[in-house]
Amino acid sequence: MAYKNEKVRKWQVSAILLFILYLFGLSYFLFFASFLGRTGEEVFYLNGLPLYGDYNLVPFKVIKLFVVNMDIVPFHMFFLNIFGNVLCFMPFGFLLKAATGNKLKIGWCIAAAAGTSAFFEFLQYRFAVGVGDIDDIMLNTGGAALGFLVYNLILSAVRKKSG
Repeated sequence: MAYKNEKVRKWQVSAILLFILYLFGLSYFLFFASFLGRTGEEVFYLNGLPLYGDYNLVPFKVIKLFVVNMDIVPFHMFFLNIFGNVLCFMPFGFLLKAATGNKLKIGWCIAAAAGTSAFFEFLQYRFAVGVGDIDDIMLNTGGAALGFLVYNLILSAVRKKSG
């Protein structure tokens, strides 16, 4: 039985290290990735869309602008804004759940993701490397919750298979 606990512990330590690496990678992606225009040289906007160094506190405003203007918005911009925010935070929920030894509850995961996302959005606004956007916080938090649920589904399947 000690072997199983040792295996679980190694997985948990690995998940903690992966979570830390993920946060570093996410920080780079959010603040320095030049292909996203983080250098300030490229600014794409629609009428009413906040610009770098601005903020949006109106829920669904930016999402609605992207959806309503899908015919003129390049697909990659639409995809990055809507799905990219969800996808880039899925590892947050997945790895946080794994790092806590499967003890984390969904409410704590959502609170941690919302707080982390709000912090990142504030920094993007403060340093004008993005837009502080409530929509991004909502999408990021949803992504983390989805990652949390995927972890639970995988864990359930593994337990059922070994069970």
